[in-house]
Amino acid sequence: MAAKLLKHGTLKVYPGYPHGMATVHAEQINADKGIGFLINNARDFLRIDIIIFCLVIYALLGIGTDAIVRALEHRALRYRT
Repeated sequence: MAAKLLKHGTLKVYPGYPHGMATVHAEQINADKGIGFLINNARDFLRIDIIIFCLVIYALLGIGTDAIVRALEHRALRYRT
C-alpha cells in the first residue's frame, strides 16, 4: 500500500516547463548580451540568418536539457518504470 501511494504521489518534473519557458522569454527581451541580445540585435537590422541560427541554438539547448532531465528523472524514479 505504501509503495502504491509513493508511486502515485510523487510529482513529475515536467509541469514546471511552462513557467521555465516564460522565464526564458522574459530574459531574452531584456538581454544586453548572449543569445537574446543577438536575436534582438538581428531583428533590428533584419538579419534573418542570425535569428534562425540563434533559434537553432535554443532548440539544441532545449533538446539537451530535456534529455538531461529525462535521464535524471528516470534514474531518480526507477520504481515508476
